[in-house]
Amino acid sequence: MLLGPLADWQGPGNRGDAVRVIADGSNERLRVQFNAQKSLTGSPNKTDLLITGLARDTQNALRGGYTSVQVVAGYSSDPSNAQVVAAGGLLGAFTSRQGADVVTHCTVLDGGGAMARGAYSRAFSGGTPVAQIVRDLAGALPGVTVGEIDVDGRLNAKGMQFAGATAGQLNKLADHFGFSWSVQGGRFQALSDTRALRTVYSFASESNLLSLTPILAGPLQAQTGVELLALFTPGVKPGDTVRVASALSPRLNGNYKATSVVQSFDSHGPATSKISCLKTPAGV
Repeated sequence: MLLGPLADWQGPGNRGDAVRVIADGSNERLRVQFNAQKSLTGSPNKTDLLITGLARDTQNALRGGYTSVQVVAGYSSDPSNAQVVAAGGLLGAFTSRQGADVVTHCTVLDGGGAMARGAYSRAFSGGTPVAQIVRDLAGALPGVTVGEIDVDGRLNAKGMQFAGATAGQLNKLADHFGFSWSVQGGRFQALSDTRALRTVYSFASESNLLSLTPILAGPLQAQTGVELLALFTPGVKPGDTVRVASALSPRLNGNYKATSVVQSFDSHGPATSKISCLKTPAGV
């Protein structure tokens, strides 16, 4: 885990100056726990982070102000699979005592500083591709890297005027043209409601799939998606394609679009990924 050296809206800065916290499950290292909640909605993803045994000087340095936080996690058996699981600005922190342990509680918002500070003012003429406007708006979120933008449509003949908070303008455009945008690990993405990202994560009964249940909706309780619990999969995020192969519920097998992900992790205990997925008209 890296803390600082800058606020999240100022960019990563020199990572060599960041405070490093290492947890590898051994008693000689600190204990790190987190619950990272990720969704496709245009609001900051929230991570609740607990660090046991943090030095007092480091505790005092955690005073909010959207100090940059980056959490990288994976399996020691395969270090190459380590991924950025949570990132963003520190909203606040406090310390409590739990028995003999001193625990630091942190709340981290992914893109929180950028969404709070981003402002935008520009007019576009009729016929302008929506993807071009989204890319321009994303560039007005300070400290955020612009990633994949896969949206459709063009402005009508009257064009469109944008003025105000960048996040609010993105929401207005998304509602009108049918796409979702979010910041995942400090990286902006925008995706049509009918498509999923090309990144595919597979979950199967014989390997990493722990449980699988259908998501039902409507008066006829039609299946619209699935919710699965799996062994910790650090890279999966909302928008990714999820491929399910269940031996117990084969009728639920297929490809889906991840709409929300909850990463629950304990460096000294269990780690899981809970993923909600929906079918899409495009047959993802």
